[in-house]
Amino acid sequence: MRLVGVVVAAFIWAVPAFTGTTAAVSDRHAQVLLLYAESRLAPAFTVVDAAFRSTITSGFGAPVDFRTEFLDLPATPNPEFERHLRDLIRSKYRNLRFDQVMAFGPRALRMALDYRAELAPGVPIVFMGVDSVDDFELPADVTGVLFTFSWMDTLDAALRLQPDTRRVVVVAGTAPLDRRWVAGARAAFAAAPAHLEFTYLTDLPLDAVTTKLAALPNGTVVLLIGFLQDRTGRNFTAQEAVERLVERSRAPIYGFSSTRIGYGIVGGRLTDWERHGVKAGELGARLLRGKKLGPADIVTGDANIYMFDARQLRRFGLKESRLPPGSMILFRESTAWEQYRWPIVGGLALVLVESGLVAGLVIQRVRRKRAEAEAAVQRGQLAHAQRVTAVGELTTTLAHEINQPLGAIVSNAEAARRLVDLTDPKRTDLLETLGDIIDDGQRASEVIRRLRAMLRTGATEQKPCDVNGLIVEVMKFLEADLARVGVSTDLRLREGLPLVRGDAIQLQQVILNLALNAEDAMANGAGEPKRLTVETTERRPGTVEVCVRDTGVGVKEADLEGIFKPFVTTKTSGLGIGLSISRSIVEAHRGTIRAERNPDRGLSIRVELPCGAAP
Repeated sequence: MRLVGVVVAAFIWAVPAFTGTTAAVSDRHAQVLLLYAESRLAPAFTVVDAAFRSTITSGFGAPVDFRTEFLDLPATPNPEFERHLRDLIRSKYRNLRFDQVMAFGPRALRMALDYRAELAPGVPIVFMGVDSVDDFELPADVTGVLFTFSWMDTLDAALRLQPDTRRVVVVAGTAPLDRRWVAGARAAFAAAPAHLEFTYLTDLPLDAVTTKLAALPNGTVVLLIGFLQDRTGRNFTAQEAVERLVERSRAPIYGFSSTRIGYGIVGGRLTDWERHGVKAGELGARLLRGKKLGPADIVTGDANIYMFDARQLRRFGLKESRLPPGSMILFRESTAWEQYRWPIVGGLALVLVESGLVAGLVIQRVRRKRAEAEAAVQRGQLAHAQRVTAVGELTTTLAHEINQPLGAIVSNAEAARRLVDLTDPKRTDLLETLGDIIDDGQRASEVIRRLRAMLRTGATEQKPCDVNGLIVEVMKFLEADLARVGVSTDLRLREGLPLVRGDAIQLQQVILNLALNAEDAMANGAGEPKRLTVETTERRPGTVEVCVRDTGVGVKEADLEGIFKPFVTTKTSGLGIGLSISRSIVEAHRGTIRAERNPDRGLSIRVELPCGAAP
């Protein structure tokens, strides 16, 4: 933290033989005497002294020896004490030839001017920490840096931060310097807004001041001018007074010197003693290099800047956005993000990478489980398909074996009919019976032939097919079975339909599967009408549509597409392959098959087959 203090005053004394040229000084170390009016505990001295020394040394370009005296002058001027100091300094440095003297503060400058002829006539003087030279008669070789307090700028900054302010309390001590500064502040505050009520606490003990500050109402700001001494005569350092006042005050305290920032004041437009020391050091370096400077070269530029304590802003809930433009904010505590940004970023990146890896592993695990489940289903379907295939092969064998005795039965019946005397009227019943046996045997043989044809493997035969004729043959095949379960049939076959090129046996299998599914759907409908309707039409040119409609239990809307998948069935004794095989056959003939719910009851299966050449 920078300490801000009273402006350093330095005197540079040249011996009578001092020529004022760069060559004369550079032949030896330059000797500079620094005189501070107050004690060395003043915070501003530390800041100004460091700034002045570094600036004059770097600007001069040759070694510089500094001799420092803290005069600690009493509050009330004492000529006798000052003469003792003069004699002491003259005796202490009688063997040194000073090239320059710097004085800090008005009282140090006064003493340097009053005793200059006796101590070091002709030595240039540079001053600091002086707010006015109206009370001095400056010789031609005396120059320096003036400072000012920004009374109204600090008040305006406080009003920006606290726009609801109605009262302003001005606090100051009773030391001569305190009183002098209060007088300047009173004159400046005469231009303050008329709605503000000013109260001056400038002639009280420190404890009394803190008690009043503890009872301040809302809408109040405190301006601390200076507090070097209270009414009881007790002296205070700047930090000590500020800390005591801030500890008890209910209202924010603003100041005018940078030495008080960091000890509890909110801030203000503060005198920057470091800049003050730099400007004085630049003047001193020019004098040591042989430049002639005087009162006309006094620096009067403003060295004050807006400074604020971030901790006090946060304590009183004051918004940084209301600060004057260009304000310097000190003691801002970095957030965890500002302090550990890259470690946090790295940690988050690591967490994200690890999360991604974990998520990837979880996804892989889910996919593996899903694949295992699908594999299990496929294994079950394959086993089912193998069983169905075995049943099909067994059925083919049985059909072949049954077809032989059926042929023998038909042959024997025909032989018996030839042996019967056709002219004998008494043999009429026997002939009819033998005819029935022959017809039934041929019909059974035809059933076996068709069954074998449907189960036969190998290349299919593509040829023009009459869809209506195929339907009639299938319905004759099922006629007895449908009648047994009480299902009536209604064939609505449109005449003149174009032929469909394809495999007649496979197409008959599709019609047979659809009819059998319709029969099963109506089997358990007690008391409900059972009607199987098969309709053909040419809904679109070049396409023949077959619609198989039943009055059974139907299927839920969500299950319409699923019924065409392998081994999916709604029947307790079904295999679930009839509709799947049907779809495969229809799609092989470049057709489509779909299911629809009837408006009243049951299900309709529509098959569309293209006319013309098969694929």
